[in-house]
Amino acid sequence: MASKVDALGWENWERMWFFVGQECIFYNGKQGTVRDRKKIGDMFTAIPQQFQSGINAFGFEDWERLWFFKGDEYCFYNAKAQEVRESRKIKDQFTRLPDDFKKGIDALGWENWERMWFVKGDRVVFYNAKENEVRSENLLKQQFTKIPPAFQTGLDAFGFENWERLWMFKGEQYCFYNAKAQEIREVKDVKAQFPGVLEPQPYMA
Repeated sequence: MASKVDALGWENWERMWFFVGQECIFYNGKQGTVRDRKKIGDMFTAIPQQFQSGINAFGFEDWERLWFFKGDEYCFYNAKAQEVRESRKIKDQFTRLPDDFKKGIDALGWENWERMWFVKGDRVVFYNAKENEVRSENLLKQQFTKIPPAFQTGLDAFGFENWERLWMFKGEQYCFYNAKAQEIREVKDVKAQFPGVLEPQPYMA
C-alpha cells in the first residue's frame, strides 16, 4: 500500500484528482469511490516522461489548463486536446516566488489564477500569477493557526475547495480545515475517508 498522496487536484467534491507514485486516481469524494485509475502517462498521454511519476504538486484550473509540478519544473497541459501547452522552469513563469520555491514546491492549492497557494517546508506563499506578485508569505502555522503540529511542515498535498474547506495531506492522514473560522473540521486517515486511493487496485480500462 502506498504511504502518501503526492498531489491533489480539486475540481469539485465529485471530481478529485489524486496522484500517488505513477498513478492518477480520478475520485468521487461524495460517494467515496474511484471513478478512474490509470498510470499518469496513460491518463495524460502527451505528458513528458519526468512528470509521469512522483509529481510534487498539481493544479486544476479547467480541463484545458492543468498544472503539473516536479522539481524545479512545471508542465502546463491541455487534457481535452491531450497536448502540452508548455513545459518550463518554475522560475520562468512564477518569477516573484522566493528563490527556494523556484527550486521546487511540496504542494499547491489552486483557487484561481490570481489566488494560488504554494507550500514548501513550513511556509506558504499566497500568489497572484496574473500580476506575478506575492500576496503574502507566512509560516503554515501562522496562516492556519489551529492546524495540528504534524501538518505545520512538509505537507504532501493541498486541496482548496473553498475558504471554509481546505484539505491538507501528510503521510497517511489528512486535515480538513476551515480557514475562515480557523478551526479543524477533522483529522482522519486517508484510507478511511478516501478508500481506494492508497490501496493497490487494478487499473481501469
